[in-house]
Amino acid sequence: MLSTEDEWTTEEEIQLFLALHGLRPVGINKHFFMVCIVDRLSKTLNRKISSDQIWKHLKTMYNLKALDDLEPLPFPNEETNFNLPPELQNKLKRAESEDGEGSSKDSDSRRATPKPVALKNSQTNIERKSLKSESNEGRIQPKRTRGSLSAESGSPASTPPPTTKRRRI
Repeated sequence: MLSTEDEWTTEEEIQLFLALHGLRPVGINKHFFMVCIVDRLSKTLNRKISSDQIWKHLKTMYNLKALDDLEPLPFPNEETNFNLPPELQNKLKRAESEDGEGSSKDSDSRRATPKPVALKNSQTNIERKSLKSESNEGRIQPKRTRGSLSAESGSPASTPPPTTKRRRI
């Protein structure tokens, strides 16, 4: 690592200042910059140096807390109260008042589940088939691709590609 835990040679300090070039370890991005500094310094010194060692040494040279406080934020950090626009406030008040007036009727109708319809024996097969086809219309069928397994024996998915063409693998 370093010469000793707390001592830095002049060569190590020079390399640290070169690694710090363009990267200020203060502000909101200080930890990201420290990762870059550690990487630069480890490469130039050809040995592993931890970020803790660099932080300790920088604290001996600079008042990092004061520098951190002086660093401006890259975005506005003003705290304000949030208010809905007047149009949305009016809609929200109307919706709340409508829910309050007919809440017992509306809540019962919303909670009610549809009852199953009894089918006559002669029509059950026909109506079941139509119900199945209607329920399958809303579903998204999986896309079939070449080589995918299919229940149909003569489908294009189960037939091999033509052998006259040469395929690259």
